[in-house]
Amino acid sequence: MKRFLIFLLFTLFTIHFVHAHVEKGYNLVGGITNIGLDSDRFTFGLTPDIGWFVKDRLAVGGQLFMYLRDGENSTSFIVSMMPFGRYYFGKSKTKVFIHGAIGIGIGTYWSNFGGEKTKISEMSRIMI
Repeated sequence: MKRFLIFLLFTLFTIHFVHAHVEKGYNLVGGITNIGLDSDRFTFGLTPDIGWFVKDRLAVGGQLFMYLRDGENSTSFIVSMMPFGRYYFGKSKTKVFIHGAIGIGIGTYWSNFGGEKTKISEMSRIMI
């Protein structure tokens, strides 16, 4: 319960309201980052994006997705490029949007055999 209350307070104090223009001709710059720490693994993700409003409330652009997972027994790294589309709904200052992206990525997986990390495979994947 204590963890939930700390999470709730953190969330309430870190939400920021941003006034943005969603009309044709404006740019969209943003991204997502995450860090995970566990007893036996570390994860890090970064997804910067940039877009352009091609008409009112409709933005198109591109994202770069990078993800690293490093654990005691394995490590994986994925990079992907994804074009996206985002459409904003509503007439008020607060808007809801729908976002879709599809892309292709490459990744590498290493496993720890006998104290030594060995490259196991390279993979390509389609992300939606």
